[in-house]
Amino acid sequence: MIVLTEIALSSSSAQDLVIETAAAIANIWGLTVCPVLENGNLIIDRLLHFNLPSGSPGLWLGTLPPQEQYNAVYQLAQQNGICLLNTPEQHRQLRRDRFLTPPLRHCQSHNGLPYGREYRVFLYQQTVLTYAYHRQEDDPLAFVEIDEEVEMLTVAINAAHQISAPLVAIDVGQLEDHQWLVTGLHDPQFSLNAQTPIIQLWSQMVDLFERETAGFTFKIIPLLSNARLSK
Repeated sequence: MIVLTEIALSSSSAQDLVIETAAAIANIWGLTVCPVLENGNLIIDRLLHFNLPSGSPGLWLGTLPPQEQYNAVYQLAQQNGICLLNTPEQHRQLRRDRFLTPPLRHCQSHNGLPYGREYRVFLYQQTVLTYAYHRQEDDPLAFVEIDEEVEMLTVAINAAHQISAPLVAIDVGQLEDHQWLVTGLHDPQFSLNAQTPIIQLWSQMVDLFERETAGFTFKIIPLLSNARLSK
């Protein structure tokens, strides 16, 4: 399994820090870190020394790119032996950040605004990898009882069965009547946030692919170099 990781240049946004953290945890797992994309261009030479067999499964970890860039990177990666888990068309289906829904069950934030009760569930082949509460701020509604967790995850799993993409992130919210429904779809390659249990996510992915491929070697390859990581 080849994991292409995007790390923004000279940036310290919250999303960039999440990606850096994911890359650092990849190192803890003993995964290889190597930049292969700079200024939006895939550097093919940096892939060649991996000597990849055609059709090696791949995952791109980063910030959401334009659809056209995803298409281009997918094609170039495929030409060099890497097949990203989500095809361009499957990725396109997941670019639905929010659905119109009735008001969600909520509590008041520290600034007085209502925060809806939502969770982001990460799945591969309809199997739950991990999930996280959607808000970073402390919220008494963040904790779920076992029966609530089962209901919430069942909604996500049922939705995943209706989606052709194998790797999905599904937002699930709870209405005031305590019913759960899908509130958004995302490509997990570009939807990690500060709340994502990254260690559990990597652990589940590694376990699933080891069972699927009988010991496929995972490699983490950052797409954008970062001066801070090279120091």
